[in-house]
Amino acid sequence: MQIENYFILFLFCFPLLLYAQKEKDTILTIDSVAINYHSKRISRADNTTLSIEEVKFAPKFLGFSDPLKALKYLPGFGNSGDANASVYFRGMGFGHNGYYFNGIQIHNPTHFLGLFPVFNTEVVKDVKVFQTVPRGNFYGKVSSYIDIQSDWEIRDTMSYNVDASLFHIGAGFRKEHDKKQMIQLQVRKTFMNQMLWPYVKKIVTKSDAINYDLYDVNLHVKRDFGRQQLKFIFYKGQDAASLNMYDDNVQNNVRWGNTIAGLDHNLILNDDLKLISRVSNSLYNVNVQLNLLSDDLDFSNRQNSTVISNVLNWEKDKINIETGYSVSLETIKPENQTIAQNNANSIIEPSRDLHFRYFTTLKKNWMENWTSIFLLSYNNYKNLRPRKDNSIQFIEPHLKLIYTRSPLLSLYTSYSTTYQPIHHIPLTNISIPVDLWLPTDNNIRPMKMHQIVGGVKYSKNNKFEFSLDTYYRVFRNIYEFSGDIIELNKTKSLEETLHQGRGISYGIDLFSKAIYSKYYVIANYSYARSFRKLNDINSDHWYPFIYDRPHNANIMLHYTISSKFSASASFTWSSGSNYTPHIGRYFFNNNIINEYGNKNSARTDVYHRLDGGISYKIGNSLKVKQEIGLNIINLYNRKNAVYQYATIHKSRFEEEGALEVFQKKAWMLPILPSISYSSKL
Repeated sequence: MQIENYFILFLFCFPLLLYAQKEKDTILTIDSVAINYHSKRISRADNTTLSIEEVKFAPKFLGFSDPLKALKYLPGFGNSGDANASVYFRGMGFGHNGYYFNGIQIHNPTHFLGLFPVFNTEVVKDVKVFQTVPRGNFYGKVSSYIDIQSDWEIRDTMSYNVDASLFHIGAGFRKEHDKKQMIQLQVRKTFMNQMLWPYVKKIVTKSDAINYDLYDVNLHVKRDFGRQQLKFIFYKGQDAASLNMYDDNVQNNVRWGNTIAGLDHNLILNDDLKLISRVSNSLYNVNVQLNLLSDDLDFSNRQNSTVISNVLNWEKDKINIETGYSVSLETIKPENQTIAQNNANSIIEPSRDLHFRYFTTLKKNWMENWTSIFLLSYNNYKNLRPRKDNSIQFIEPHLKLIYTRSPLLSLYTSYSTTYQPIHHIPLTNISIPVDLWLPTDNNIRPMKMHQIVGGVKYSKNNKFEFSLDTYYRVFRNIYEFSGDIIELNKTKSLEETLHQGRGISYGIDLFSKAIYSKYYVIANYSYARSFRKLNDINSDHWYPFIYDRPHNANIMLHYTISSKFSASASFTWSSGSNYTPHIGRYFFNNNIINEYGNKNSARTDVYHRLDGGISYKIGNSLKVKQEIGLNIINLYNRKNAVYQYATIHKSRFEEEGALEVFQKKAWMLPILPSISYSSKL
């Protein structure tokens, strides 16, 4: 514990030591672009922002910068571990966050095992996280909202770009004309089946069936008509993977992908008033073939959302009012079958759900020191399934008060009530897309969260920032899968395999950032607890949630060595993940019966990993910018457990008939170097 305290102290002293070296310069030059860090302050009233320049500072995984992975450096976000693309925030999992790309919801913004970013940094401008008061047209999630915004600015330029690594190639262009119209197209394709997996198979045993590749396409179009603007966005991504686990007893073949399309119309009615209208569609499809101990299962899941919204925004002096509505039609169709069946059987009846939301947000500055943000929304959620036609109304209040003690220091507190009418039901604890979504009906109630947050933020000269946040969350109507996939396949009823209950999470988040001359350093530490109490689990006693990881710390340093060289390093340290241990096995009627301990009563070893990278600009001119990079993930080859399980010595059982059980840990990320190249004209 003493070592842990020293490490946490170092995390926050290091940025402070850099800042203590006084420097007049507040501008940092990156890739020949002057960046004023006043525009990148995290101390904002309603959100936390991470610019794409800051995302690119971190070491690149397989040569890629990933906006979602970079979130771990911000307050409240936990370490999801290796081979896991999930985003954990304040004790809650992936399915409790809302993910938006230019205001359009993406249902599953992950590629397999987190190896590749969904969001192409060539089109991204910044990432905003809403922890307390979200935007009014964000809905349906209890934890947080993550909004990825593209660069829509028209500068009247033309550019081409190419980037490549040992595992992928990407290309695109951006054309702007007359400061009125813009079109941008980006395409990426991996070839990891030819380069990466043969390397992994030589290092990791039992990995003969690992195969995975993907592609994605981004298209952005904008037209400015003076007081009106039109924006069109299209995204298509597709993954295909196969994986062996559990000593070849489990085989997965998965295909999944997202398709989104949206059209925005912005109308400036006068200097103070504007109307924003949007129509969008988001489609997520997944097909999973699973061989579990010789039982062949086939899952498919389709989630489709069509949304129409109108938002009226009025801002004058110290008051900002935003009001509007959204209407969304959600379609959910999970199915499964065995290899012996001719037709798929629904796990739940195909669902069509209508969600109407009306909201008003009021932001007002009171006197010189006080600011309030109040969001009130009315929601009408209706399940349109036959025999389960019902309508649920609920109101969601969000209130945040900010006291500005001085230009450097601010304190705040907030309270919010949030509902999630479509439940996320994970079937596994790692990031493979076999999870299901369960809509509210007569028997399933929407999840409800009450949240209280308080904190303090300090910022000086836009070169040093510090924040401290505390929070307490209470959850109702939580549903969890029993874990029996075989029973789910037999009954075809997801509801019969669920447990209902409640949960709490609480913690404290510390964050610091310093910018000094050629240095950029960011560090955070979170103490986060998350517990659940569900019917018929753990004798109806409280137990740690799977995302309960008490300690989580990250530090990232970027150093500009010269006009051509730069280097970066990051270190992650966190508590291990929870799992339910085997405490014994025995024979009964010639069958092996497993006996388990208390739910999530064991924890894997502490997680820690060091990454590093260096980049070199190749003879950059005003017209052509080229860069080559070398990045090494897991520099000291730490074998961090993805999961831990009990198994038997097969040879001894076959030869002697003896049943010897031992714990085994699965790990998937060895030391992993990568070389990348990018060129922009």
